[in-house]
Amino acid sequence: MAIILFFHRNLIMECCMELLRMISDEANMICTTEKKQTIGPDHIIKSLKSLGFEEWSHQMDNVLKEFKEAERRRTKRSNRNPMAASGLSHEELVRQQQALFAQARSASLAASRQPSALPVPRPGPPSTNSAQIESSAHCGSIQALLSTSHAPQNFDGSENESESRKRGREEL
Repeated sequence: MAIILFFHRNLIMECCMELLRMISDEANMICTTEKKQTIGPDHIIKSLKSLGFEEWSHQMDNVLKEFKEAERRRTKRSNRNPMAASGLSHEELVRQQQALFAQARSASLAASRQPSALPVPRPGPPSTNSAQIESSAHCGSIQALLSTSHAPQNFDGSENESESRKRGREEL
C-alpha cells in the first residue's frame, strides 16, 4: 500500500475539484445557450465532449441509460396496485372490508359488556373509607405546607422577581 503525503493528497483533491468546476461551468454555458434553467445529464455529456473527454462522455452515456432503466423498473414496482394482485374484484374487496369492520365492532361491544376489574360506584349516601381519609389528610398537609412555603424560585435558585416585589411590600 502506497503512502500519499498530505500535500499530494490535497493536490489531487484540488485537481478533482477544478475538473468538476470546468465541467459544470461548461455545462452551465451549454444550458444557457439552449435557454434552459436546469442543468441536465445531456448538458454534462455535451460539456464532456466539448472539453475533449470523448471516452468519458460515452461511459457517462452508458451509465445514464442504466440509471434510467433502473428508475423505470423501480417506478413500475411502486405503481403496482397490491389489491389488483389479489385477483379479487373491487366489490369483493369492499365486502371483505365491511366484514372486518363488523367483526371489530362486535369484538369492541363484547369487551365493553364484560365486567371490569374496577369497582363500579353505587348510588347512595357517601361513605368514607380509610383510603379517602388518608388521601384527604395528605392533601391537607400538602396545602398547609404550600401556604407556609417560601417564595417560588427559579431553576438556578434565585427568587422569582415578582414574588420578591410582593414580599418587599408586605414587609413595609
